Amino acid sequence: MPEPRLVVAVATAPGTVVSFAFSAIARHTARMLLGASPSASDGPAPATYPRGLAPLVTGLAATTVLGIWLGPLQTLLDSAAHVAGGR
Repeated sequence: MPEPRLVVAVATAPGTVVSFAFSAIARHTARMLLGASPSASDGPAPATYPRGLAPLVTGLAATTVLGIWLGPLQTLLDSAAHVAGGR
């Protein structure tokens, strides 16, 4: 039987690597989508414009509408997944 410390090390190493990868991707994605965060040396924070919120609100509304509209189609989606999965 393997040593418990080795088992714990082998089990936690992939999780740690995945966590670092996710945080790096999330940081870069946030910087691309939201822009760089203002630092204290840059002066006052830039004003936020309502037009920047419009795509976010539109996407949220579209997601809500699709979620409600596709609810009755769940059996069709399940059948398609069943066929695609080959079961």
